[in-house]
Formats: sequence, C-alpha cells, structure tokens
Amino acid sequence: MRGLLAVLMCVAWVSAAAEGATAKKMSPLKKLVESIHYIQDSFYKEVDVGKCVDQILSGGVSKCTDRWSHYESAEEDNKEALDEYGEKDQSVYVEKPEAEIGYVKIKRFISETRDDFEAAVIGLNQNGMKVLVLDLRDNPGGRLHTVIGIITFFKSDEEPILYEVGRDGKEVPDTPYESNRGIFKELKVVVLINKESYSAAELLAGWLKEDFGAPVVGEVSFGKDLIQKPFEFEDGSALYVTYARYLIGKGKLSIGGVGVKPTLEVKNPEGQGDAQMQKAIETARRLAVLSH
Repeated sequence: MRGLLAVLMCVAWVSAAAEGATAKKMSPLKKLVESIHYIQDSFYKEVDVGKCVDQILSGGVSKCTDRWSHYESAEEDNKEALDEYGEKDQSVYVEKPEAEIGYVKIKRFISETRDDFEAAVIGLNQNGMKVLVLDLRDNPGGRLHTVIGIITFFKSDEEPILYEVGRDGKEVPDTPYESNRGIFKELKVVVLINKESYSAAELLAGWLKEDFGAPVVGEVSFGKDLIQKPFEFEDGSALYVTYARYLIGKGKLSIGGVGVKPTLEVKNPEGQGDAQMQKAIETARRLAVLSH
C-alpha cells in the first residue's frame, strides 16, 4: 500500500519530467509505465523515491519492466466485446444440454458478470438442473472483485478466498462478500479449463477445485497469478500496474508459472470434436446420479 501511495504522488511529476527527458528517447507513456513499476520495486526496498526517479530519467530502466503492466487508451479500456454479428457480446453464455445438467460459459470477468452468472444459475436451477458445467476455457481473466463475488455464491463461511502477497511478502486476506453468500453452496459443479484460461479464470477454477471439491476437466491453465491496480486518467484511459500475487483458498495454493492442474486431463485433438466437453458431461451425469 505504501508503494502505491508513492506511485500516486509521483505519477504527475514523472510524466511531466519524462516529456523533457533527453537522456534516452522513449514515449512519456512508456517511461511512466516503467517508472511506476520501478518505484514500486524500489520503494519496498526502502530506496529514496526521488533517487529512483532520477535513475529512471537517466535511462536506467531496462531491467525494471513488468510485462503484465500495460496501458489502455480510452477506446480500449471502455470498448465492448462484439459477437460475430457486431452486437454486444455478453460475458456469460447459458444453455441446458440435458435435463439435469446446465452449462454456463464465462467469457471474461467484467462488472456485469457476477449478476449475469447469478441470474443464469438461478434460471437453470428453476428448470431442474442438478449439476453445472462451468466453462472457463479461453477466458482471459478480468476484474478481481467480480471473481470474489462469484466465489461468494459458493461459500457460506467467512474464511479468506485468497491472499494477496505484495512485494513486502505480507499476506493480506480477501474475504467473501455479504451479498448472497452461499446461495449455491449445495450445487454440484464440473469446471472446464485449458491453457488459455488466465488469471481470474484460474482463481475461480483453482478455488472450486481446492476448497469446493469440484472436478476440473481439460488442460493445465496458463499460470498467471498477478493482481493489477488500474490508474484511471481524465481522458478515460487507464494504466494497469501489477502490485501483488495471489494465493488461493485455505491451502494457499500458488499457481504462478504452473497453472491449475485438472482433475481429469483431456486434450482436444484438432478436428476431432470437443473431447473436453464430452468428458465434462460424462462427469456431470455421474454427479447427477449421486444427487438422487
């Protein structure tokens, strides 16, 4: 937290100074990104922030970049994903492949995803669903608070969902929300992941596997365990800066660089159908029988 405060105090000064920097040609924006990351790193090592900035402006930033920190213009930060017909693409897709099996695909985690997911599952429950197949394949991640909100639906206690680990090594717990806590705690779930399941999708899959006991079908996920803070600018653009890693659930599972390992590893051979989905449905059928 102290590092973030230092960043906020230095952003305007660094940005202005970068405009006039001549030691190394670099766009002010790129210099700002690298400056923020370097200030954070150095601040936790109790290095003088002013000295850090001086080093940055003299071109000493080559080894201080974080490839996940990035800038999005106003158009990129606020753009809506469109489907193949040019219409707004919803983040949650729902269907009911069998009488007792529901299917929900979360495409990404945006502000509306929590409410859309809740509505989808309630609707499936009202139509006789016993087991939910939750598809997180090809999900690039998204907003942390949205994922915490979704996990809250499956969790009735107040134990932490994850721990944020900053550069000082301290573990800060994130606990469930009060709203609608535990409303799906009795629901049986089968999770689908693949190597393109990132970050927030991995957090949800990992928690459902480790703390909820859900079987996970597919491939080992990507392994991105970073949490980012958006710094929003007046023009609508935003700078996303990595400030912590997360550990999942009561077992403090670390997935950085290793991903979430599926319970049932299944690959999808090209041109041979969706073997992962078939295995998930088979698993859901067995769970549905056990629920009677």
